Amino acid sequence: MKVDLRRKVSALQADFKAEFGVGLRVYKGAKFAPDIALKLIAKEGAGGEITFGGNTKVKSVEKAFQDSFGITVQVEDMEGGLADNEVTLASLLRPATKAPKQNKAPSSSGNSPANPSSKSGPCFVATAVYGDFNDPQVCKLRRYRDETLAASWLGLRFIELYYRFGPYLAKFVERVPVLKRPVRMLIDNFLERYE
Repeated sequence: MKVDLRRKVSALQADFKAEFGVGLRVYKGAKFAPDIALKLIAKEGAGGEITFGGNTKVKSVEKAFQDSFGITVQVEDMEGGLADNEVTLASLLRPATKAPKQNKAPSSSGNSPANPSSKSGPCFVATAVYGDFNDPQVCKLRRYRDETLAASWLGLRFIELYYRFGPYLAKFVERVPVLKRPVRMLIDNFLERYE
């Protein structure tokens, strides 16, 4: 697929969906881009075209848009969530290559732990506080990250910062156990409001 800056956002998204079977999120700043020509949201001086195909990894597509045009995009998986950065566009059509997506919150009893999707990275601090990657509250936080935070440019920047500093925060919480209870209360209150 070839993309240049004359193309409108909706045409790019339709062509991408037709060629690869999945959606493409296009951003202008921290929000979804309106249906305008890509040149109107590109960085100053951007031009040329980018080319990619089924064997191109998701992260390479997203990086090409950013590096060449200054436009943030995200490739979706078949369910409309965010695709794993390490898979190829062609592999997104083969559900067997991905872990199942969690669509519902786990039961409050915790008897049905979630299977995190392949795109889900760890929630470092929450895992340290709750003690289990598959704790229902940790699963809810991952879902919030994947479905809400990742839907905006600002949310993506927050996620990047969290992945940079989260492991250090988690280690600190583990070394100072008295912090676990107040952090857990903060997370529980946040999730109560989020739902």
